Amino acid sequence: MKKVTYIVAVALTSTILFSCAEKAQKEEKIEKEVIIEKEISEEDVMAKEINVDSIASSIDEYRVNIEENIGDGEEISTAEMRAKVKQKWSKIHFYMMDGNIVRIKTYPHAEVSTRTEEFYLKDGNLVLAVIEDNGEGERGKAKESIDKMYYYLDGGMIKEVNGEEKAEYAIKQSDAEELLSEVKEYLEAYKAKM
Repeated sequence: MKKVTYIVAVALTSTILFSCAEKAQKEEKIEKEVIIEKEISEEDVMAKEINVDSIASSIDEYRVNIEENIGDGEEISTAEMRAKVKQKWSKIHFYMMDGNIVRIKTYPHAEVSTRTEEFYLKDGNLVLAVIEDNGEGERGKAKESIDKMYYYLDGGMIKEVNGEEKAEYAIKQSDAEELLSEVKEYLEAYKAKM
């Protein structure tokens, strides 16, 4: 009887130890999977950061393509727009390709300024805002001669380039958000006129 009790005790102890070891292995495996997922997630974030310049370069190519292929813009007066817009801009030009607005340029009152703002859109979304202190002259200026450029992806700014400084990644979001808001207002004004 002692022998049977001893065998049962050994069997139960072995089963318990085996179960505990198996549970520890499962927990360790889950922990490793969580660490791997975290590492992949961090790699995705770093990849997005690394690809900002690539995305900006692609947007630059898109801008050049637009400048080479658009015709004359369709002009809309700012006379019926809100006061801030009327005071800042005398007119706005809208440029189309394949039935879509791809470029918007604002023109100041001649006696006030020579500063212009250009907005480049892809699939109805802002991808680039260009600010030139002297926006007179021919369109499609070289990137190096532009005062400020704001690059956008999925409705948020990803990069700012200031002509006098190097590229900035700690961006003044308020400027970028204001430009995004302006382009939406201009698109609404265009739709209302058509």
